[in-house]
Amino acid sequence: MDAARGLAVLAVVIFHVCLWHFLPTAHDLWGPAARVWSKVNGILGSGRVPLLLAVSGLVLSRRVRRGFADPSNIVRPLTNYYLYVVWLLIYGVFFALVTFSSLPHRVHGVDDWLIQLIVPDTTLWYVFALAVYIPVFSALRAVPPWLVLAALTGVTIGVRALDVSDPQAVKIAEVALFFAVGVYGAGPIRGLAASISCARAGALVGLAAVVTLGGRLVTDEVGGSVLFIIRGLAFMVASVAVIALAVRWGPAERAMSAVGRQTLPIYVMHPLVIYALIATTAQWRGFDDFVGHPVVASVYPIVVTAAITVLCLGLHRLAVRTGLGSLFGLPAGARRRVESLLQR
Repeated sequence: MDAARGLAVLAVVIFHVCLWHFLPTAHDLWGPAARVWSKVNGILGSGRVPLLLAVSGLVLSRRVRRGFADPSNIVRPLTNYYLYVVWLLIYGVFFALVTFSSLPHRVHGVDDWLIQLIVPDTTLWYVFALAVYIPVFSALRAVPPWLVLAALTGVTIGVRALDVSDPQAVKIAEVALFFAVGVYGAGPIRGLAASISCARAGALVGLAAVVTLGGRLVTDEVGGSVLFIIRGLAFMVASVAVIALAVRWGPAERAMSAVGRQTLPIYVMHPLVIYALIATTAQWRGFDDFVGHPVVASVYPIVVTAAITVLCLGLHRLAVRTGLGSLFGLPAGARRRVESLLQR
């Protein structure tokens, strides 16, 4: 599970590196590299969120299925919302200081910040979503899983068919199905990971590729919405299969798990690092020529993603050592007070 979380968060980072920073310079890139990275980012666009949410649901499955009998299902949402508010404040300060206009998902002043306390419109929507999903699914513990999954399938199709993309809060309803798949499908997913073979993994990867190609045949909005679900599930299952094989090699397991145990600092900090990179390279007149070199264009997203990951983990370690650990978790005193209130 740690390895899966690690791969999921790295997929998010490299997707954002390509989408916001690298591919916008496509007119200056070496043609083959531009085409390959466009294809890769299209694949990541299909699989990153389903994998991230399914793994999150899988990790929390046992606790959530116990409902509110498990006090952590009250403490965890409070912690996630606390983290959301803290990092939304940091994002607000960042955007007040960095006025470069081409940055995506800006916080536009105090009024927008206040609105986003309840309607997320930055990449922090995922942190907010966990604060919503945990109590909602805990409250639904007595409802048959098939009914919850059917209802969420309808919600996903409806949201996508209406073509509502803003604000980012829409994603919370749109992709809740994949979190539910992790919660209710934990047993089959674990079973798949335990019994996977190279041949079966190859077949699942091939299936995901076929589903992607099938998108060319779908033109209506409802069909596209159904395909979005099928494609997300196919990529999620294929990713689990590939990860299960990869972690059989010790070095890969250790590296991916190390990242997976520290996904929060990477997730919340990587957009700010990319934004700073965008604003900085915009002032570098030779950047387009640099990134346009065939060798640089071929490896740039990977190198930048690795650098961002290391920087985020380093900043996290520095914050913890300098007494700023409360940026990444509910302060111990507050947690104890909440837990004591729940025990009364």
